[in-house]
Amino acid sequence: MTDWIQQKRISQNSDSDEVVVTNYTVPTEIAKEIRKAGSTYGSQGRALEVATEVLIRMDSPPAVEPISYLKAAGFVRIRMRLHKRTFKLIRKMAELEYNDDTGQVISACVKVLNWKRLRLFAESESDTLSSDSDLLLARMQGPGPRNAMQAAFHASPKQLGKAAVAAARKRG
Repeated sequence: MTDWIQQKRISQNSDSDEVVVTNYTVPTEIAKEIRKAGSTYGSQGRALEVATEVLIRMDSPPAVEPISYLKAAGFVRIRMRLHKRTFKLIRKMAELEYNDDTGQVISACVKVLNWKRLRLFAESESDTLSSDSDLLLARMQGPGPRNAMQAAFHASPKQLGKAAVAAARKRG
């Protein structure tokens, strides 16, 4: 068996025909989001590649406000190493959907990455919440909780106050 090291990113020394080095002007917040997504996907270029592939498959891509960044504060130039396919897709999306503005395409890609992250989070959380809710509902169906709720609805304000004080004392 031979020892090998998995290549985690595109090598800077290789003269690959499949790689394009390009610059994009984007808002500072978008650049920060791309950096954050880079840790999840292995590199910023890979994050952008994933988002672009999702973006081209959407029926209606997300709307982003037009960006005027001619020497405006709050914008940065980011340098990215992308596969040629991703580079071409970004250019084509800019041409067809975003007024020839690649910065808007990058902003839309960040929206897609955030939606994807939220959807994955919601799916994992909904499983947890539904199982917790099922357990809570099962506990509330017994005769003890049912009788306690009926007593609470028929209690006088003085009785409710005493019960609240007693519960607060139990909590410490």
